[in-house]
Amino acid sequence: MQAKPLIKLCVIYPTIAILSSCGTPTAASPKSFSVQIRDMAAEQRVVDCNTLRPEPIPSLAQQVIDTLPPKLEGETDIGYETRLTPQQKGVFDWFQRDIRNGKRWEVYCKV
Repeated sequence: MQAKPLIKLCVIYPTIAILSSCGTPTAASPKSFSVQIRDMAAEQRVVDCNTLRPEPIPSLAQQVIDTLPPKLEGETDIGYETRLTPQQKGVFDWFQRDIRNGKRWEVYCKV
């Protein structure tokens, strides 16, 4: 007589567990590492491309750039920079960085 309650426990409780789990969503499997890296790289590219996007040089900045002395024929950037005053070096460095960022945007983002 005691076997019947034990059989009921073995049959009823697993059935209840199965039925109660039918309504709950299954956990999504985590993304693979390579997919995570790909997604992070895509997000970083969007941020980089928005940051590097070239903008036209304002006219006031162009006037300041025009005050820089002309480069001598065959002169390197390093040689040119040694001839500049500290204020002119700042303008030259800013302009060179802006040009580099524009080139990076063309190569990296325009594709």
